[in-house]
Amino acid sequence: MVNFQRIEKNLFIATTRESKELTKNKIIYDDNQTKIQVNRSLHQRHRDLLSIIFSYLDLESSFTIKEEKFYIYTSLYNLAKKMNYAPKQAVKNIKKFLDDFQDTLIISSKKNGNNKIDSVPFIYKHYYDENLNKYVIIIPKEIKEIFEVFYPEAIPKEINQKIIELPNKYAKTKALVSYILSNKTLKNSISFEKICDILDIKAKVRQSEFKREIKLNKQILEEFNIVFDEETKIIKYEKISIDEEFNEEFFIKLDKFIKIGLKNVK
Repeated sequence: MVNFQRIEKNLFIATTRESKELTKNKIIYDDNQTKIQVNRSLHQRHRDLLSIIFSYLDLESSFTIKEEKFYIYTSLYNLAKKMNYAPKQAVKNIKKFLDDFQDTLIISSKKNGNNKIDSVPFIYKHYYDENLNKYVIIIPKEIKEIFEVFYPEAIPKEINQKIIELPNKYAKTKALVSYILSNKTLKNSISFEKICDILDIKAKVRQSEFKREIKLNKQILEEFNIVFDEETKIIKYEKISIDEEFNEEFFIKLDKFIKIGLKNVK
């Protein structure tokens, strides 16, 4: 069975600022039976948008399946609002991310002797349908089957929304929180070195920047039950459980941090 978490952590790069075509296809998954590659770089905001699309399918969007394709009927305004974009930025920014997905090929091959290679775009097409008064996003069945299952279950949509609302300049912090909260196989700690490897933060200068970012965002990380021990360089955490008593206090605190841009709160 293909491990989605390995695909996601290799697909979306926290340090990437824009999507670009790669000079060489990047391997995002290889278990010696199935190899999956992509031809473009994608970053944290792409992940944010994808998680929103699939987390709110039944609530704010509708969908149909036609000829092995997954049609999502949604609103650019609603997507932009959840991404924290102002109305004037909505069309430009969301369409740009969807264009990037459309230009990204998912290339898979099976090591079973037949050397068959399958290639599908992340998104077939996206457009506004005047008759339906809806924005339509057409996704290949293979992509839908992977991401539809993962995103609604990995992180509760209320918490995922708060992660998305964190300032974009803290993309690495967002990637850290997303990885820890969505990875069900982790126990209660991970080394700083390991998380840098997972998030593809390899250069020493980038690792130093990431460490400073973690220290700066100490309080917001603590609200997600994540603590960085500077002495041991271990990131410790407890899984968040959602219940009615916990929700209100948790989200009030997060809203307070987000509104002031993750500055110190007294």
